[in-house]
Amino acid sequence: MQDDRPPLRLAGLGEKSGHSGGGRAAWHARPLSRTLLAYAAALVILGLVAHTVSLSGLRAASAEARPSLFLSACLVAALGWLIGDAFLFSRLFSYFRAPVGFAEMLPANAMHEFLQLLDTVAAGLAIVGFVHRRSGLPFLAAGATMLLQSVVDFQVIAWGALLAVPRARGMAADLAWYYPALVIACTWIFAAWWIVGRPHTRLGAWLRQRPALQAFRMARPSHYLRLSLIRALIYASQGVALYGELRAFNIPAPLRDVFALEAAILLLGALPIAPAGLGVRQVLTVTLLRAFAPRATLLAAALAHSAVMIVFRMLMGLLFAGRFARLLAEPRAGGAVLHQA
Repeated sequence: MQDDRPPLRLAGLGEKSGHSGGGRAAWHARPLSRTLLAYAAALVILGLVAHTVSLSGLRAASAEARPSLFLSACLVAALGWLIGDAFLFSRLFSYFRAPVGFAEMLPANAMHEFLQLLDTVAAGLAIVGFVHRRSGLPFLAAGATMLLQSVVDFQVIAWGALLAVPRARGMAADLAWYYPALVIACTWIFAAWWIVGRPHTRLGAWLRQRPALQAFRMARPSHYLRLSLIRALIYASQGVALYGELRAFNIPAPLRDVFALEAAILLLGALPIAPAGLGVRQVLTVTLLRAFAPRATLLAAALAHSAVMIVFRMLMGLLFAGRFARLLAEPRAGGAVLHQA
């Protein structure tokens, strides 16, 4: 059967009908502008955090590090994101009538990781566009399904912070416990409204009738629980990897402080401020762990992590780009079924 869906153009970077030549040039220039602005923001943040640290201090801290332990920990972090997210997303969409297998999702997630270096908009739409293309799930419905996972992610991060912060000894101990508790309460109320709530306003009734929000209507407590457990395992792997990275730089931060830092990195690093959290990670590391090591050592560890992860993301793009393109080109029979309220 011939596939009549149009070719996917990530993040709307393709040409649009009716655009003039100048309009198309402007459209294509936007991703480049976003990328340049993102890296400019990262450089500004790094300049602010590093202006009191000397290059000799960074070199000395790096010379005392254990490269084998550090690279092993970074590999755990990279594989945790690559394999963990691919499995999570394959389960997520399969729960809500858009089955995509792990083997299919793996190259898509690799491209998602790679595109974070170039354009956060394209990275965010890589998974959505891929699922739309492969399963036939409408684009907006795929995006809304990813939004449901974001709700799950927020409450998992909040649980991590709530459990780690009260036991932390460093700067993280000064963070108020009731902020993550409030996030957990809000996400649970939001989920409960979709599961058992009855709309008492026109806006509520309108939302519940939107075809694109089928994942929210279909999600049951068992779905939230399973998705939360998978995400918690992924985040735990990142915390353990971060602990190993810090130990490689001889930073004796306790595991509870490391998990508090990881929660902050996951939350603030997801903001579209800088590519792949560059700059944000460095600020949080030198701020929250300053009780355990000199500023130069903390900054060296955070910069080394970002450098290695940039290399890993580039390798992911090179290794999986061909498979990703072939999957997009293959026709797929059938399609996802929208669940009406």
